[in-house]
Amino acid sequence: MTLWKVKTAAALFVVLLVIAIPQSALPIAITGSANATALASAILDNSTVTLVPGSATIYGLGGAFQSATFTGGGTDVGFDTGIILSNGNATDIQNTFAPKSPEAIGAQNGDDVWSTGWNFAPATVNVSDLAALAGVTDIFDPSILQFSFNLGPGAWNLTFKYVFASDEYIDYIGSGFNDVFGLFIDGTNVGTLSNQAIVSVDSINPISNPLSYRNNVVGYSSLARQLLDINGTNPDYPSSNLNIAPDGLTTVLVTQTIALNGGTALNPTLHTARLAIGDVGNSNVDSAVFIQGSSFSATPGTPAVPEPGTMFFVGAGLVIIGSLRGRFR
Repeated sequence: MTLWKVKTAAALFVVLLVIAIPQSALPIAITGSANATALASAILDNSTVTLVPGSATIYGLGGAFQSATFTGGGTDVGFDTGIILSNGNATDIQNTFAPKSPEAIGAQNGDDVWSTGWNFAPATVNVSDLAALAGVTDIFDPSILQFSFNLGPGAWNLTFKYVFASDEYIDYIGSGFNDVFGLFIDGTNVGTLSNQAIVSVDSINPISNPLSYRNNVVGYSSLARQLLDINGTNPDYPSSNLNIAPDGLTTVLVTQTIALNGGTALNPTLHTARLAIGDVGNSNVDSAVFIQGSSFSATPGTPAVPEPGTMFFVGAGLVIIGSLRGRFR
């Protein structure tokens, strides 16, 4: 066989090998972006939700470092494509920074390297809604995507899929560094679990809502053992051994059904969405949220049933109309 044939066969083998690898098995690839319209469009199901042109804005003191798009997240995140909002450098999340064992308290090395600690002052943008969720005054290093959208005429049910991740896990549970994520639709936070728990470090972990938590470190520090009441003879909480940097993350979360009115074809109802994640306590050790591409979607809902009082007035009106018709026959 000639050298040319050998090279051709080798190249063909590589191509076939790449094609044969499932998309979910490819490593995650993250690209920083501060293009608000592109980020909003990436998560909308454009067949059911319409982005209002020019309405999208992105806020992050780190610019494109705090927001990004990603592909290949199927294995590690739980879905292949989407966007990231982060308190730190979002592009560093794709690195594992071995070794991942043991967990080091507050270390800016090892598997905590992606948590760069921007050391910014508290947010200069209004984050009172996010601060209220966490029960604090100041929010550090926020990353916020906001936009307006329309739905089709009639009633709709809105849903949304995402994953919260943090390097505050697992040492800082209950210590005041309760990084938080909020998804505000028309000003109301709908980013909650089925039991109405908010999405934060303190609300989803091995102690609280453990079925929604995935550990990503092997071994705990002495502080983590104290927080989790683990003695030296008990096995550590199992690690998911994911090839991304956060020390812990949630399972894929789905918002509870959000009932919205789309208005009419001639007068559509305008709605607003505000996705915000913030550092709580200080700017060190960061968190992020992965938002699934095209998952911000709507399905036809059931029109609201008029209140009993409304039904009374409707019925009374029909009686009056009927009596008037009788008079003029």
